[in-house]
Amino acid sequence: KLDTKTRQSIASALLSLRAEQDHDFAGSTLFGLPLTTDELTHLLKHLHPAKSESDQVAVSVITDCVRGRIDSLGKPSDISKLSSKLFDQLVSLSTFDDFSAISGDLGGRDYTRVIILQTLYAIHDNYKAELARSLCEEESQQNSGGSKRSRSSSWSGISDKTVSLQASVLVGLLGGKASSIQPLSSGRGRALSLGLLACLCEQAPSAVVSS
Repeated sequence: KLDTKTRQSIASALLSLRAEQDHDFAGSTLFGLPLTTDELTHLLKHLHPAKSESDQVAVSVITDCVRGRIDSLGKPSDISKLSSKLFDQLVSLSTFDDFSAISGDLGGRDYTRVIILQTLYAIHDNYKAELARSLCEEESQQNSGGSKRSRSSSWSGISDKTVSLQASVLVGLLGGKASSIQPLSSGRGRALSLGLLACLCEQAPSAVVSS
């Protein structure tokens, strides 16, 4: 069995071959690898799609891998880290300050934003039950006089503040009040943003309202 560092090195090499040299076989091989959610998050950490077209391709490949194993992403804490990293990439691709970082056609950037939204929606919609159960257990503990903990509105490691910021980004993508966010032009992208916002409303209504 390969150790984590070796697995990450192999996955990174395959991703580079697919994104930078357009080798389809590398993408197919990567898709078939039994990568963990944590390893997929690790691959995303080193990408800068707002400044690199090849990194946009890489994000597309990784999100394909995520959706391909959407029913087996593992622990809620690992899924939350993946979700947060995807939101980070979405913000980077949508911020006005970075929107002219790549010259030429911006179609690739818009496409990448849509597939990130598609993946985020799949994650939040698919794990809605686990999240609701987690919140109910936490509220039950607090109501029964158990130890007081700051309430997290999502999976382990995601606070009310983070959910509120994510909701603000989605509102900006829909053309709302977030002035630093470039709105989406496609109907599909706006529909995904609205669907994802609805998921956040179900998971953490007070955090979303405060955004």
